[in-house]
Amino acid sequence: MYGFHYVISRESDHPVDRVIFGGHNLSDAAAHARSRMKATNSAILTDPVRPLPIGFLIFDASGREVLHREYLARL
Repeated sequence: MYGFHYVISRESDHPVDRVIFGGHNLSDAAAHARSRMKATNSAILTDPVRPLPIGFLIFDASGREVLHREYLARL
């Protein structure tokens, strides 16, 4: 199991959204995080009040960071 923390700033690890992924493979978790972020960003482009995540961190079930900050290009 992995936890995703979506961030809106390259300078801060403060999450604007947190999601749990029940899979056991880190590469599947990273692919899921990328896909979810793209879908979420597409959906909230119509809401100018909501912050637009630009990247994410992945943590394992024990809370240890396993993938530090991956950024996606803005849509």
